[in-house]
Amino acid sequence: MNIEDYTQARLDREGTFRVFPISWSVAQSTKEDSKSVAILFRFAIHQQWGGEEGGWSPDWQPGWYVDSQTWIVKTDGTLSAGNVKNLVDAGLWDGDFDKLEGACPSGLFVLVDVIADNYGGETRYKANWISKNADKPASRGSFRPASKELLGSLRSRFQSEVRAVAGGKPSAGSPTPPPGVVPAPLTPAAAPAPSAPPAPNGPPPPSAAPSPPSPPQVVLPPQIVPPPTGAADDPVVSPDDIPF
Repeated sequence: MNIEDYTQARLDREGTFRVFPISWSVAQSTKEDSKSVAILFRFAIHQQWGGEEGGWSPDWQPGWYVDSQTWIVKTDGTLSAGNVKNLVDAGLWDGDFDKLEGACPSGLFVLVDVIADNYGGETRYKANWISKNADKPASRGSFRPASKELLGSLRSRFQSEVRAVAGGKPSAGSPTPPPGVVPAPLTPAAAPAPSAPPAPNGPPPPSAAPSPPSPPQVVLPPQIVPPPTGAADDPVVSPDDIPF
């Protein structure tokens, strides 16, 4: 298959998707006085996450794609170390600028959160967060799992002292609620059922794809949609406050 087979239709919905890269490039912000630079990725859609109950959808028919932009240089011209590390952790880039002139990484999947982006009266859907491939997406609404390395360091340095301070007393547990107040149990929100993308002649049938192919290198268009405002170290959040 060639690059055209993977880029027939731009993704038209929000959600979490398992994707693989088919092209990459770099671009500088066109906003005056901005020194920010982004690495652009074009991803082919492989599966959609349907929540804990739905799991991953059947493989999507080739042809659907979504773009992302990761700002590795901030508006002031300084490096966005957090964004670089995110690409490294996902396996998409090893920090070698020379490699950006060649073909994009192949043979790997990553997970992306896709959001709607409204700009110039047009709504497009783009990958707003990139993470390493996993059996299920990590929850973005809670803390990350505790670091085993950090816990091991704390245990070796302070465990005996902490036990001495605690005096072997059991944990106090949850506080007693005020009179007349009954705490409600925490229940996760119901996950939407997975859905397949629309196609001109109906929904696409699933197709087996044990591993992503290695398509030819194609440079993305120089115009890029400005990302939303936010923290400078968000992998795909713009360092600028207004559109390009």
